[in-house]
Amino acid sequence: MIRLIFMLTALLQISSCASKYTFQSFYNEEKKDADFALAFPKYMAMIAIPKESKEEVRFFTEGMKRIRVLYNEHEDHKLLSSFQEFAREKEYVPYIVIKQDGSKINLFTREDDHHIKEIIIDVTSSEETVIVALMGKMKKSAFQQAMQKASNQN
Repeated sequence: MIRLIFMLTALLQISSCASKYTFQSFYNEEKKDADFALAFPKYMAMIAIPKESKEEVRFFTEGMKRIRVLYNEHEDHKLLSSFQEFAREKEYVPYIVIKQDGSKINLFTREDDHHIKEIIIDVTSSEETVIVALMGKMKKSAFQQAMQKASNQN
């Protein structure tokens, strides 16, 4: 009986974690084909950020706890189409598309009523393909303020 309870608890925990960070499943599938794949907590990234930029980075990533990066040294149509299909299936919200100098930047979010759970940025050019995911729990109001601040800077 104790063994059954333990197994049910473990399964519940695993399914809870899987639904919490949807991008993680995509990352796990695609990292083997990427030239470079990296997963780390946000606090480690903050160590590498120059002191004069830390406050701004904190503002734009408030509530996010984990970072995942997939990188290919060339334009990877397979990775991009795989990600676009994944984003459509998992109902990610396309937020921003920027095209400039042969590069394209897409920003997607996965959200609930009050929070942004994941922010995914894909950057493509003829030289490289990069997908960066920020995962955590950011208040929608904080996200909207960050986007407003970013648009005012340009």
